[in-house]
Amino acid sequence: TFLKNLIACVNNSPTLRRIIADKTNMVTGDGFIPMQGRSDALLTVTRAAPANLSRARINALEDHIQRVNLHGQSLTEILAALAYDYDAFGNCFAEIVTGAGVCYIYHVPVYMVGIRKAGPDQIIRSVGIYDNWEEVPLSSEAGHYASKGFREVPIYPAFSEVEDGLQRSIIHLKQYAPGYFYWGLPEWVGAKMWAELEYLIQRFNVSKLENGFVPAGVLQFFGQMNSQEAKDMLKAVEAKMTGTGNNNKIFMQVVRDEKLKAQWQPMAQTHDGEFMQLQELAASAIVTANRWSKSLAGFAMEGQLGTNQQIRQEMEYLQNTVIKQRQNILLSRVIN
Repeated sequence: TFLKNLIACVNNSPTLRRIIADKTNMVTGDGFIPMQGRSDALLTVTRAAPANLSRARINALEDHIQRVNLHGQSLTEILAALAYDYDAFGNCFAEIVTGAGVCYIYHVPVYMVGIRKAGPDQIIRSVGIYDNWEEVPLSSEAGHYASKGFREVPIYPAFSEVEDGLQRSIIHLKQYAPGYFYWGLPEWVGAKMWAELEYLIQRFNVSKLENGFVPAGVLQFFGQMNSQEAKDMLKAVEAKMTGTGNNNKIFMQVVRDEKLKAQWQPMAQTHDGEFMQLQELAASAIVTANRWSKSLAGFAMEGQLGTNQQIRQEMEYLQNTVIKQRQNILLSRVIN
């Protein structure tokens, strides 16, 4: 339930979703592009490897980087998915499949993972991967769901036994949070209620807009008219008074009998937005909890040296304090 709440916040809070998307793009950068004679900051080479790889080796490496699993995904796509989950949910999972001359890597969505309870030594040795945990009783071992796709995968560096010539292992990265042993928490969790509020404010205004429409007024005709005359009268008034270009026109009527005069009652209309100040507070709290800046989150913030200068300074600061830390952990723990 808590994970579903996080997913709802990420998907429905515009400020939070923007910040997580920006973090993901900055962590991913230009991706992985090996070139002969040039080093790549995102791609390290072991000391045993030659300084300059041959063109054939580079071509083979480029081919593998562009297709690192049977889904046809590139290494950059895997890194982006891991970076997104890491910031959105405080956890990410990468599954390694090796053997039979291949080495694949897959991103595993957080909601598909269940963690095996640790033993007396407090070491977590495996996780379960399944796409519908809601049908599995909490007291169940879940192994009998193998026919429906459930599988148990050891935590890296341990690998599963050879099956069809392949072995599997999974890497779990989590953001540390006091009191949480099996799962990490995203750093923005302190603004979770603010993210929910940002959605609720939108929902309130949409609901008010949908349910708050009132007619411009009530036009009543008094007198004796048969059914067809009444329909003709209403159709004529509707044609003259409604539709594009007909708003705010004056309704005029000439009648011989006072009993046929129209009585007009205008309706009060209000279209003011609601909770604007509260929405600004929510956005500010979300930005703060993410260790981000309001200008990079899409809010106009004039700096003393001008907006462009301020954005450059903030970008450099966030690159050093937020982005590089994420790049280092994802590259050192997973990619390299």
